[in-house]
Amino acid sequence: QDLTERPKPLTTVTPSTWFESGAGFFGRFDLGRHKLSYEVYAINGLDAKIGEEAGMKGAVGSKGEDNNDDKALVGRVAWSPSLHLEVGASGYTGDYDDSGHRVRMGSLDTTLKLGWFELQAEAVVAGIDPGFVEGFSAGSPANARRAVPEGMLGWYLQTNMHFTWPWLFRFLPDDLPDATFTAMLRAEVADTNTAAVGASDTHKLTAGLNFRPIENYVLKTELQFVSHGAHSPW
Repeated sequence: QDLTERPKPLTTVTPSTWFESGAGFFGRFDLGRHKLSYEVYAINGLDAKIGEEAGMKGAVGSKGEDNNDDKALVGRVAWSPSLHLEVGASGYTGDYDDSGHRVRMGSLDTTLKLGWFELQAEAVVAGIDPGFVEGFSAGSPANARRAVPEGMLGWYLQTNMHFTWPWLFRFLPDDLPDATFTAMLRAEVADTNTAAVGASDTHKLTAGLNFRPIENYVLKTELQFVSHGAHSPW
């Protein structure tokens, strides 16, 4: 992560970081110079703690048990024609309660690397069957039987530019020959309730600059412009 925060669509619509109990398969085919990879899993899946404030983040279920008898299916297929480009498509489907109400998600992502320049982008959309927020303890104020949002969407586009300043190496130890700077610019939108315009509509623009004296150590600084509702920072 070159910036200090993950893209908001990937922490609300897709509740990263997200790990589940389950089982599945993954692999890769070499098609000449092209590569095709796949992964598919059956997992416990999301539960009914789906809300406009945090999106799917609160609905990541227990690792020890499922809240219903259904197992969610999730998978991704990625195509890479070269070392510089990968394009992927992902999907998710699974019940979120005992009444058979389902969450369905789909996303497209791509990564392009051309020397000092990188481009990262992803778009995700979710459709949720009408139902109610539930699963909190009986005394919790969150357990109010509110309707779950029936639609969510989000996207982000980020550019990374790696560069060095040769004059800087005069001030660095000789054992830091790979020190680099990275300038980043990211635009993102997250909407955890597409039926209404409100606080769940987040627009964010981030500009950042990193310095890595070595690959595994980084100093980060950035400026964020964030707005909610119908207005955007760009």
